[in-house]
Amino acid sequence: MPVSADDPAPSLLPLDIAWTRPFPFGESFTLVPSDSRLLVALPQQVDAYAWNAGGAPLWTAALAVTAPPVVSDGRVFLAGAEQIQAVSEVSGFVEWRLPTGPVSMAPTAQAGWLIVASDDRRLRAISASDGRVIWQDTLPAALAAPMAIDGGLLVGAFDDGVVRGWNVTDGRVR
Repeated sequence: MPVSADDPAPSLLPLDIAWTRPFPFGESFTLVPSDSRLLVALPQQVDAYAWNAGGAPLWTAALAVTAPPVVSDGRVFLAGAEQIQAVSEVSGFVEWRLPTGPVSMAPTAQAGWLIVASDDRRLRAISASDGRVIWQDTLPAALAAPMAIDGGLLVGAFDDGVVRGWNVTDGRVR
């Protein structure tokens, strides 16, 4: 049946409540959804809850995060304590750690890559599976927003008003 521009949009509300969970009142926290979990980044820890099963707690990682967590390829990447940790999304088990210095901008993860820009303007392209640094560079200015990956292109917007790009596999400037 054809739809006309004059037809009202279908209602998405009311939504059913799947589950509720109390969070610490007064503390700042970040919610990061993944396919099957809700991650809650609190000042001193990250908690994972199941979307189904009534929001049951799954695991807790005791780490003071300094940037929002990123989820990709079954791993949760946590920046804090001057390091990046890769944690299994399923179990919360720490798969690897990498010293980075302070990180306050969320890393970028996609297609097996983890891109981390530390506060000292060091840019690292890391193998997401094992934490190996594949290449690194020094940024000419501070990032204005998290970086993005599109195919083989890594792009960043900087506070000097310039957008810069790198080849994600080898770090060549594009």
